[in-house]
Amino acid sequence: MITVSLVTAGDDLVRLVAEINQAAWDPANAMSAYDVPALAAYLAQPDTRFVACHEVGADGRTLLGIASARLEPTSTRSTSAPTSAAEAPAGP
Repeated sequence: MITVSLVTAGDDLVRLVAEINQAAWDPANAMSAYDVPALAAYLAQPDTRFVACHEVGADGRTLLGIASARLEPTSTRSTSAPTSAAEAPAGP
């Protein structure tokens, strides 16, 4: 079974950081080592979202991937008209 979890500061960050640092990433996605204090500080910001995807089986769980994002306040989002047909809302 595959699970996707929203990570919060109250989660087991020590375990998650260990999973991230022990994972094998392809060269295009290589990253520096994660550390618990930095991840905790990132998660403490109210505009951040961090998710982890695991495969859970009889042998335990395996980290499949992670993703993070920062939410922009509505006031900074573009309010201009769509610039292409692909951006325009579908009509009736």
